[in-house]
Amino acid sequence: MKKKSLYIKNLFFVILLTFFTANVTKAQSVSWTDNFTSGVTPTGAQCTNWNNFRALLTPRCYTQIKISGTFDVTGITVVNQADINIIAANLLAGIDFNLFTNGHQWTYCASRNELWLDPPSLCSGANCPVGYILRPCQGNYNYGGVNTATCNPPTQTMNLDFNYGAAPAAAGIITGTASVCLGQTGVVYTVPPIANATGYNWSFPAGATIVGGANTNSVTVNFALNAVSGVVTVIGTSTCGAGQVSPNFILTVLPLPAAAGIITGPISVCKGSTGIVFSVAAIVNAVGYNWIVPVGATITAGANTVSITVNFSIGALSGNVIVTGTNTCGNGTLSSHNIVLNPLPTVALANLNAVCVNAAAFALSGGTPIGGTYSGVGVAGGSFNPALAGVGTHTITYSYTNGNGCQNFATKTIVVNPLPTVTLSNINPICVDAQVFPLNGGAPVGGTYSGAGVAGGNFDPAVAGAGTHTVTYTFTNGNSCQNSATNTIVVNPLPVVGLTNQNTVCVDAASFTLTGGTPIGGGYSGNGVVFGNFDAATAGVGTHTITYTYFDGNGCSNSASNTIVVNPLPTVTLSFTLAPVCVDVLPYALAGGIPAGGTYSGVGVAAGNFSPVVAGVGTHVISYTYADANGCQDIATNNIIVDACTGISENTDITQLSVFPNPTNGMFTVDLTINSEQQIELELLNTLGDVVKVENYNLQKGNSKISVSIKNLSKGMYYVKTQTEKGIFINSIIVNQ
Repeated sequence: MKKKSLYIKNLFFVILLTFFTANVTKAQSVSWTDNFTSGVTPTGAQCTNWNNFRALLTPRCYTQIKISGTFDVTGITVVNQADINIIAANLLAGIDFNLFTNGHQWTYCASRNELWLDPPSLCSGANCPVGYILRPCQGNYNYGGVNTATCNPPTQTMNLDFNYGAAPAAAGIITGTASVCLGQTGVVYTVPPIANATGYNWSFPAGATIVGGANTNSVTVNFALNAVSGVVTVIGTSTCGAGQVSPNFILTVLPLPAAAGIITGPISVCKGSTGIVFSVAAIVNAVGYNWIVPVGATITAGANTVSITVNFSIGALSGNVIVTGTNTCGNGTLSSHNIVLNPLPTVALANLNAVCVNAAAFALSGGTPIGGTYSGVGVAGGSFNPALAGVGTHTITYSYTNGNGCQNFATKTIVVNPLPTVTLSNINPICVDAQVFPLNGGAPVGGTYSGAGVAGGNFDPAVAGAGTHTVTYTFTNGNSCQNSATNTIVVNPLPVVGLTNQNTVCVDAASFTLTGGTPIGGGYSGNGVVFGNFDAATAGVGTHTITYTYFDGNGCSNSASNTIVVNPLPTVTLSFTLAPVCVDVLPYALAGGIPAGGTYSGVGVAAGNFSPVVAGVGTHVISYTYADANGCQDIATNNIIVDACTGISENTDITQLSVFPNPTNGMFTVDLTINSEQQIELELLNTLGDVVKVENYNLQKGNSKISVSIKNLSKGMYYVKTQTEKGIFINSIIVNQ
């Protein structure tokens, strides 16, 4: 059962070791050392030190175990990595093991936490041989020894060291020749030294053979005639495993270029020709193209490509265009293309006369041999257009092509004279009713004016009419070139002015601002008009003419007129009896105003009726106002005297009377005291004297309180009339509901 457990533990360790060694970066050691005194039992700290050491024996690439001490400095070592890893794994896990390696038997007794070398019997605490035993957790002074007695051993220091290494680092970038030729030899490829690597594993495509430096960071390679392109890689190796493979180095194996194909291009070229193209199909395995052209020819574009552009000088000679494919391995088979160079024809062009820039286009002539074509600035279809060419000296080219298709040309210049600089200064706007005036402002002096309304150098606004008119000034210089300048003159129309009908007014109307003139902003004038206001009293009764004059933004003016009628006031009188009226008299209709149809007003007057009780005791002015058919009105006045009279004060059967609350919202009370039993009549009247409520009451002698409902009455003032057998008592009351 222990053997199976040991196998499982060791298998687990190997798996972990495979993972771990790929990540270790440098060689180190896990070491245990402790001092022991003869005859002294190990302390708990020494046991803890031992167990802490065991806990550090995690999976690594262990390369050596060495047990040594005071009496054996050289000690005993194990270099078999598989055995070392088993020992470390079982010490870490605390599992019994018995392993023979490097001439010694190693035993670990987990129950006693002891490590033995060459024990006389396995895990027996009764044996005390002279040899190698580590038991720092022993409960007595038999703590073991290194090449000494192991029971009651001498004072000594004991050591146990596990050395471990690191896996190789990742391989760097390979340097060397990226493109080689078939059969090439002695090509060197190098990678920077790989940390922790003891060997280098190179990989090349088929046909490549390492002939020097195998298993190092720099190798020499020969390439066979059947070698192929591919990828070169390298990886560092050691007893602790392999590192990370290098980035791919792309290797291209090149053969010689194939034979060049047929060159395409013209077989006959005119001397002096430029931009002639010659091409060949892409050549297999070629990385460049070597072109050769005839004497006097120059490659201007495409050198070292499949297509070249060639210029031929006038002195170029007939010959061959040749091309071969090239690469680093050499040149391929050439291809040749023969071309013939033809001479150019003799061409001439006669002198050309100067023209004005505004001259009409004309046909060019004078070129020989006949049958060629003209070109240049301003030339189209064999004709020259001075305006299109512009002012200046221009080159005209005459080109002629002979039977071989070769072209030559001759040139002459033609002068296009400018037109004189002519200006015409601004002309101020005027009104259409302005006088005729002479035009000026044209330069240079000596030209002529023309345009609508222009005659003999003068401008007549009335003839031109309202609007914007173009005036032209024309001048001819010494080259007989003529030019003109134009400007505009604005003939402004008179503003359209209107004045609406004016309302009739009464002679007593207050001075008022006149309106109705359009556009707004003009001025009014006429009888009775002062600063835009009309005073009827100043104008007087009658019909008056009002004039509205307006100046527009251009300074042009116009007027419109209309009439205004001032009507007289009507004659109004008011007469009636001047006898006083008693204050308790009921409201009555007023009369006496002439003409009939006017209205009365004054204190106590409402709807043509006079109420003495509202007016109160005193003298009151009554006005009568009358308006005639023209809306003119006048007023007449007269006086009415209201007397207190003594009728009510003589009424001795009522000794006390009051009405409350006043004002009221829907109910009031009459509080009165009478001297004898009798019937009382209460009347409620409005301000026109109309009876709106009547009630009768039989009252006993003494004080009585009568409640009267007025819920259906509208708001306003009313009169409470209390009538007894001997007289009348009147009170006013205000209803607020």
